[in-house]
Amino acid sequence: MFRWWDGMWLALALSLAAAPTRASEASLEAAFVYNFIKFIDWPTATTHQRVHLCVTGADAKMRDAFDLLQGKPAQQRIIDVEYLTPATLAARLPTCHMVFQPSVENLPLPHPLPLGVVLVAHNPSPNDPAISIALRRTSQGRLEFSISLKATSDAGVIVSSQLLKLAVNNRE
Repeated sequence: MFRWWDGMWLALALSLAAAPTRASEASLEAAFVYNFIKFIDWPTATTHQRVHLCVTGADAKMRDAFDLLQGKPAQQRIIDVEYLTPATLAARLPTCHMVFQPSVENLPLPHPLPLGVVLVAHNPSPNDPAISIALRRTSQGRLEFSISLKATSDAGVIVSSQLLKLAVNNRE
């Protein structure tokens, strides 16, 4: 399913995104999320289906960055981006494949999450069992991520071993 050069491109993209650059924080987060989508398999989804990426609490910069992912191909699927609000959360959350939460304070999510929903959060609470992928800034300014194998298993998805190798640690 994943070719060796896919892993090389992922490593390059994530290392470039992690390097201190002039790109905005939102752009870096969007780049990471895009690569996460490319290296996660939703077994219940069919090939050529759309990947529904939901974003909570997005300000204007966040929307500009994530709007660039609208319609992009990932794993022979096309990304659809939707912005969740408190009014739309309950109805739309079950349709999401991935939810990006830039701040844990902006929109509380139900626990457990619906099957098939991968939660990616920036600076999450370390004890939140629903978070599959945690993004964090290091003291050197690099953006790194860790992956919870339990949360991804609970979501019913398969994470590429290439992505797992790039994670700074597995949150178990």
